[in-house]
Amino acid sequence: MEYIKTWKEVVLKPAEFYWKMPSAGGYAEPLTFAAINYVISWLLSVLASFSILTIYGSESSYSDLGVLSALLGAVLLAIFTSFILQALVANFLYKAMGGTGNLEGTLRLSLYASAALIFSAVPFITPVALIYELYLLIVDGMIVHTVSMHKSMIIICLSFFLPAVFVWILTALSSFA
Repeated sequence: MEYIKTWKEVVLKPAEFYWKMPSAGGYAEPLTFAAINYVISWLLSVLASFSILTIYGSESSYSDLGVLSALLGAVLLAIFTSFILQALVANFLYKAMGGTGNLEGTLRLSLYASAALIFSAVPFITPVALIYELYLLIVDGMIVHTVSMHKSMIIICLSFFLPAVFVWILTALSSFA
């Protein structure tokens, strides 16, 4: 896999990349691509966070860097897991709205859309990176499942919203136990 070439295609020409992307072919290449994105994002986030702490005169030490690194790693792992959950929900919704793709294609598009996470390491660009990632998921879902952009927008928004509501309900119910 040519990581840099693939990353540039996903970020700069997403529609072209997803038209060429096979909807089948296994998970090894997309998982490797996403793992590299998450590692790079994690490293850049640690560096950016520690730099900000140092610049603003925090009494940071190397132990703080370790805690910060572990915390950011855990957050990124949670994000990675949530994208797999999001892909499962999105695939169900695409099928319910007449999409023609399959689960493998949905997981592949979610893993490749992680290319935008590298930008999330820059503190003030994080919201833009997340919006761009949503854009990638919408365009990719539209192509992989051959649905309209309107349907794809609804599905992607619901696939992010529904798991959050489900977790909130479980949390609320567990507080009564």
